[in-house]
Amino acid sequence: MEKQIDITCLNTGKKICVNKGSNAWDLALRIEGELGFRPLAVKINNRDEDLAFDFFHPMQVQFLGMDDNSGIAAYMRSLTFMISAAVDELYPGSRFQLRYSVSSGYYCKLYLASLDALNGTIPPKEISVRANQAIEECLPKIRQRVEEFSARAIPFECVEEETAEAIKKFDSVGRRDVSAILSQCGRLYTTYYRMGEHIDFFYAPLVHDTGEVRLFGLEPYINGLLLRLPDMNHPERLAPFMQQGYEHKIFEDYAQVFLEYNHVFQNYIHWNRSLGLPAVSATNEAISSGHISELIKLAETFQEKRIGQIADAIAERKGVKVVLIAGPSSSGKTTFSKRLSVQLAVNGLHPIAISLDDYFVERDETPRDENGVFDFESFYALDLQLFNDHLKRLLAGERVNIPTFNFTKGGKEYHEDKVLQLRDNDILVLEGIHALNPDLLPDVPQNVQFKIFASVLTTLLLDCHNCISITDNRLLRRIVRDSQYRGIPCRETLDRWQSVRAGEEKWILPFQGNADAVFNSVLLFELSVLKPFVEPQLRKVPQDCPEYAEAKRLLHLLRYLLPIRPDEIPFTSLLREFVGGSTFRY
Repeated sequence: MEKQIDITCLNTGKKICVNKGSNAWDLALRIEGELGFRPLAVKINNRDEDLAFDFFHPMQVQFLGMDDNSGIAAYMRSLTFMISAAVDELYPGSRFQLRYSVSSGYYCKLYLASLDALNGTIPPKEISVRANQAIEECLPKIRQRVEEFSARAIPFECVEEETAEAIKKFDSVGRRDVSAILSQCGRLYTTYYRMGEHIDFFYAPLVHDTGEVRLFGLEPYINGLLLRLPDMNHPERLAPFMQQGYEHKIFEDYAQVFLEYNHVFQNYIHWNRSLGLPAVSATNEAISSGHISELIKLAETFQEKRIGQIADAIAERKGVKVVLIAGPSSSGKTTFSKRLSVQLAVNGLHPIAISLDDYFVERDETPRDENGVFDFESFYALDLQLFNDHLKRLLAGERVNIPTFNFTKGGKEYHEDKVLQLRDNDILVLEGIHALNPDLLPDVPQNVQFKIFASVLTTLLLDCHNCISITDNRLLRRIVRDSQYRGIPCRETLDRWQSVRAGEEKWILPFQGNADAVFNSVLLFELSVLKPFVEPQLRKVPQDCPEYAEAKRLLHLLRYLLPIRPDEIPFTSLLREFVGGSTFRY
């Protein structure tokens, strides 16, 4: 008789006796009726694991469905594998690439081998037109092949083998983007996934088999593709896609930046040609080869150039008296506003900075969310009446004593050195998460306003199928900032992150489309700079708390990046807002 062990299922609150050596999927099928949903992922001892995980010791288990972030992420990774496998079978030599998240989906690219052969033979614009036409013709076949995979319920097998052997396998199938990153990680063994005859690499678990992936959308979108996922709250339908209105401008802008990066950096490092974009392996190469200083200088210069362009646009628009800067948490709004102020001064304007954070209502007046917790992301956490009174008086040329919010005491304070009065060439620079909300300045004419959205459009990829998400980038920034300057432990930052995200979805992101300009605050090398600061904080998260799984996932991601010493970073860099040492006062 096989030895049995007790598994504590957090979903049901029961201890379940299982055979030693059985796995999580076996248990999921056994109790599916009690769970009330089909598991897509599992946490074992508060850590994300594969559903094929074998039980040899008593453990805690929590099964996760579509309504959980880990569940939908496993679904997305599995779907990416299936689409890539379909492309490999239908169009050999072509490649499917996941770029970055947009709204409730992902922006992707499909590079067809038949079109690659045309490079250099016909004008780029004609290639682009042909590519869009060819991709639209391919999509029905790709979708059909993915649906066939789903109908066959092919298992996703997690394979562990020596890294050297894994590198050979990925090289043999043309995945040099994967072999490059594996060769730099310094690990003796590597895990990857197999689906039938296809292999792929993901740094986090997949669902159990292709039969679990049924609903998806794959459609043309701005010279690429939009990959859509089920709604977490209504998994029987696709999540609604929120069009912001400025996507063409932002994608064209960054496409041009990528071309400039490729041209300028070719003397220092070689971007992985199978990606067509900067990848972690290329940044690692720059670090190990001693060329990272050149990359940092060039990247910082590109960013400063963009800030200068925005300042020029403000100066050229006659009559602007109020510059509004909004963006989600840890998007670098504060440093951007200070650097923009310098560029405005170069244009002969005198910027006067005001932070909307100084206009919070008193702590006991702060609105609360549905759980009774202070909702600091709410628009109505601002003292709107006082703010509009002060702004109206400032624009009328009056002297105004503006407040400073004391976050420790939870109230506004007034100091003699914060009396402002606008003169002819003065321009107000207002920074805050609600700056683009149209209800913020109901009585200020549109022609005197210039609106800017600070985004975090992460452009660095781990490989073709593992993009580094926008929210992960911001979360890593916030963990460092909170621990460095606010005394907030990593566990608390992770715990609050979902409520912060919910507040952004409600109060910030819907107003992105109001922006006159968009600034991407991401620097290609920044995660390598953040790594030495954030890893110790992530390791402090104890295993006996729910945040442990997220901490381990982020640590797993960071293991593929080589670190950069902070003394390589300019003292005016936007990154200094998070790691410290800035010449700007905060």
